Amino acid sequence: REFLSDRRVIDVPRFLWYSILYGFILPFRPRRITPLYKAIWIKSDSGVIINGKTEGSPLTLYSESLATKVQASVDKTSSGSVVARHAMRYGIKNIPSTLKALHDEFPTIRELVVLPLFPQYTSTTSASIYDEVFKFYMDTKRRSIPSLRTVRDYAEHTVYIEALASSLLSSIKAHATAKAGAAKDWKSALADQLPGIGIIITYHSIPVRYV
Repeated sequence: REFLSDRRVIDVPRFLWYSILYGFILPFRPRRITPLYKAIWIKSDSGVIINGKTEGSPLTLYSESLATKVQASVDKTSSGSVVARHAMRYGIKNIPSTLKALHDEFPTIRELVVLPLFPQYTSTTSASIYDEVFKFYMDTKRRSIPSLRTVRDYAEHTVYIEALASSLLSSIKAHATAKAGAAKDWKSALADQLPGIGIIITYHSIPVRYV
């Protein structure tokens, strides 16, 4: 409901959209998609351990793992002066609750960098995140406001592209050597397995007006 009520996500007139949302979508969609979420949910008996946890939403667990790794990386150079936290735009551990917890723990924050995990900018994703951050600091009861810096996009940044390539190559190496064993180097093992290996890359399209 929160996601589909976001004006950044659905920009049609409210009276028209709410009649569709409450009359046709919310009464039926949750029952239809719940089994799909259950199918991808990480269960305690799956043998999967992510960031020390064995059960939960894959998105939540991998986001926590990413934040932990970012913190470990910045700790090497920041001497503890940089704190990395992750937040969800909707639902539990959302942006307001995460920012509140962050300020409660570190009352003297001087600069906040907001980095959406969306490489390409769209108003439906990054702008919606900025809305929540700005709304949090518009509370007149909050006296201490840090300098705010937002990262708009980074899809064409060399470091990001290299990170994607490195991750993809690492997975290919692991797959090739797992199939062939330690007897061959990964390039020879991969060559033997071609063309039986496919790489699927998906893209999420959006209306041009959102960019």
